[in-house]
Amino acid sequence: MNRIHALFCFLAITALCGCGDSAARQQQPVNGGKDKPLLPRYRGGENEFRVDQYIEVAIVLQKEGKDKAIKMLEEGKMNGQELGEDGLFVLCRMLFVAKKGAEFRRSAIGAPLSFKIEGGMQDWPLEPIALVDGVPFCVVMGYSLGGKAERASYYFKYCCLESCDWSGYQFKTKTLVEKQAALKKVLTLTAPRRSAGGLRFL
Repeated sequence: MNRIHALFCFLAITALCGCGDSAARQQQPVNGGKDKPLLPRYRGGENEFRVDQYIEVAIVLQKEGKDKAIKMLEEGKMNGQELGEDGLFVLCRMLFVAKKGAEFRRSAIGAPLSFKIEGGMQDWPLEPIALVDGVPFCVVMGYSLGGKAERASYYFKYCCLESCDWSGYQFKTKTLVEKQAALKKVLTLTAPRRSAGGLRFL
């Protein structure tokens, strides 16, 4: 990997997942702050989304076991702290998969204003994220909504009670090298999808 390509990967992974300081953050406990949701928003500022925080929360939930984790998601809290609307939406996409023959529909929160990577909604079946090798990348810039958005708690009920199953994929803490490798896959997904008729996300 030459220096220019290495710099590009660093800037891209920082912009998509906000993990330029991931090594330091991985040594700290998951904590959104006293007055903040546990998980950062994906519809907020340019670099609010944090890959590491979402992975860490998913790991904790999976270690609790399906029944207890679902109860925590239903309450929208972990260790007494609010997950946040955006956090619950993303966790649903990470922790549930479509039942056989069923659709895993997107949340009714409006139309994406634009994507951070080339492509459209057909290219990102887990929008607002792309989940590659256990790394959730935020791929949307924001949403446009003319009416009332679906609440995260309603979307969770849809995932839990209707068309989805609890995912068997086990999340693990990722090194920067592993996240860079996943990013390289994300950046090449849209062109193969158009020509090969579809790629599968984890």
